[in-house]
Amino acid sequence: DATELSRVWSDLEHKYFAIARGAPDLQVTQIVAPPQATLGQPITVSVTFKNAGAGPVNGRWQNTLLHSVEASEAGAQAFGTFEFTGLLAAGTSITVTQRVLLPAAALGARFLGVRANGAGQVVESSTNNNSGFALTATTLVASDLVAEGLGTPTSARFGERFPVTWR
Repeated sequence: DATELSRVWSDLEHKYFAIARGAPDLQVTQIVAPPQATLGQPITVSVTFKNAGAGPVNGRWQNTLLHSVEASEAGAQAFGTFEFTGLLAAGTSITVTQRVLLPAAALGARFLGVRANGAGQVVESSTNNNSGFALTATTLVASDLVAEGLGTPTSARFGERFPVTWR
């Protein structure tokens, strides 16, 4: 309909204007993650963003956290987001440190990644280079709970309740 066509045209004009005046180009150039992590426990991940474009990024954009069995976006699964707010001038980089909680469904060796501008809030000259992955995998392990000091009665009757204690 006409309203939708007007919105699409306005969006295209906005993108053309941004590219014509020198648009930013966000890239993830480095991710540092620990070699091992326990599911359900937060970890610290450092992400370096570079603006390889001709124009600045000034404002807020959302980044998508990824994990994959390979160091690429092929088969990667998103498991969270975080925002960046600030100025990133053309040709400059910034490193951001985030505390993230890993998904409970992922065990074993996983490469952690980030897709910059995952929600498309920044008009960029290219979005084909927005993802980056850690060079080494993080091994995700489950907690190994062990009950100690297990106490039970010396005898019990079938069908009756009895106390069990542990620490």
